Amino acid sequence: MLLGSTGTPKCEECGEWLTGRQTRFCSNTCKMRAHRRDKSSRAAEKTCRLCGAIFRPLRGKQSYCDFQNDASETCAQMQNDMAKRRLDAQDDREDRTCEHCGEWAGDEGGRGRPRRFCSSRCKTAHYRAEKSQNGA
Repeated sequence: MLLGSTGTPKCEECGEWLTGRQTRFCSNTCKMRAHRRDKSSRAAEKTCRLCGAIFRPLRGKQSYCDFQNDASETCAQMQNDMAKRRLDAQDDREDRTCEHCGEWAGDEGGRGRPRRFCSSRCKTAHYRAEKSQNGA
């Protein structure tokens, strides 16, 4: 809080005299201007989760170097490898076959663990066959 020559407080943003119940800012405009300035200075730089380099994010939740502008060759290669693993996992999910009959097991939208069986009938048959082999 800034104090004037008479001991009364001044606005932290514009330096106007404060009146009444005002404690730090003279208006909502000054309050928001200070908030935006502080927010932009806090998010100015981040550390890349892959290579550890410091970069300026283009988006709020960006956690890796910008692939086209800031990324070094090693970071760009790591990002390519990560994208390839993600695509391979998606392909594996789509090409999944039933462990009992060998038919296509289906795809449930890409969330969670991939299906092992095409139907509950195959699932039951597989577990009963497995149990009879181990138990008998």
